[in-house]
Amino acid sequence: MALVADVGAEDADEAEALAKNVRMIFVPGTAPFQKASAGLQIGDELKVVGIPRVNLNAISAFITASGTAIKGVVTRKLPYEMIVVALE
Repeated sequence: MALVADVGAEDADEAEALAKNVRMIFVPGTAPFQKASAGLQIGDELKVVGIPRVNLNAISAFITASGTAIKGVVTRKLPYEMIVVALE
């Protein structure tokens, strides 16, 4: 199961998200999956432990497609998702 969520630090302001619209993957048979399947509603908060999974193919394709056009700093959203492995 996959959900999209905002990510915040435990000690940060509730209004400030560290990242927005991050894809969260819940592995079937785990406690986080059971909790998410139990009917999370929009706005519900869940403290989880996750492992980031970065899409290196997407990064490589971006760099290859730009060729030598990149001169200096490029700002782009990193293509990643979080694999949720535990609940806090």
